[in-house]
Amino acid sequence: MVESSVITVGIPVYNEGKYLASTIESVLNQSLTNFELIITDNCSTDNSYQIAMTYSEKDSRIKVYRHNENMGIPFNFRFSLLKATTKYFVWLGAHDLFTPDYLKNTVEYLEMNENVLMVYPNAEWIDNENKFISKLEEDIETIGLLKKDALKKVLNNNDSGIAVHGLYRTSILNTIPFGMDEMLMFFIVAIHGEIVKLNFVGILFRVIRVETVEERLKRYKDIKILNKSTVNFTIARIKKHLFYTWKVSKMNFFDKVSVSYSVIKKFMIIELWIQYKKSINKGSIKTVKMGK
Repeated sequence: MVESSVITVGIPVYNEGKYLASTIESVLNQSLTNFELIITDNCSTDNSYQIAMTYSEKDSRIKVYRHNENMGIPFNFRFSLLKATTKYFVWLGAHDLFTPDYLKNTVEYLEMNENVLMVYPNAEWIDNENKFISKLEEDIETIGLLKKDALKKVLNNNDSGIAVHGLYRTSILNTIPFGMDEMLMFFIVAIHGEIVKLNFVGILFRVIRVETVEERLKRYKDIKILNKSTVNFTIARIKKHLFYTWKVSKMNFFDKVSVSYSVIKKFMIIELWIQYKKSINKGSIKTVKMGK
């Protein structure tokens, strides 16, 4: 039996008034009700804060915080985590939805498997009217793998964003440095323990925008995800991953070299892809950006 309030759901918000009520309702309608919901508003200019406050006044499990200025997405995500005092933590996008048994299924697995640090489900894409678009799966499960193979798998298979919204042991998230990207987050989790994929649909991701790569990079700079050139950002990511790779005690020298090669190859491929897409994304050529 799970104790009261061992789970925190963090919803970082910025101008999500169109969908926020539905997102909150998907948490309140969970079959497992022993949770707290922390909503952190990043100085929205729409009615997001008012919507959140309306719900918090009706339900004592909901806490709402508002920044006096837009602090950027990384800060707002981290802020919701720092306000949590529970054993488990999960982020939910302010325009996305949990299915009713998400918390129940994930927390029960973690309660029974102490070596597992994070579990995540399958997901589906939905449109603005909650209609099904397509299935979405991601395999970064590390159970039974040697450490070097686990780290390579996390590097190479993390591409859909599902696992960002998995259920984590709060203690492992608190060891990750501020300003990390999601790949480094999974990398550090995989170093310290196991990641497991559960076979049920737990999250409904909403498609909210279409943009070119140039438009996306500009938006990332505006919301403080990217504060330097992509080349410098890529070099910084490589350095951080290599730093943690060479700290792993459960790998020998040759395993560390192997993982290091995979790190450099992965991020150089990403950078080359960005530069290629920038070169062809002119005029009406678009890339689809799914809800995040």
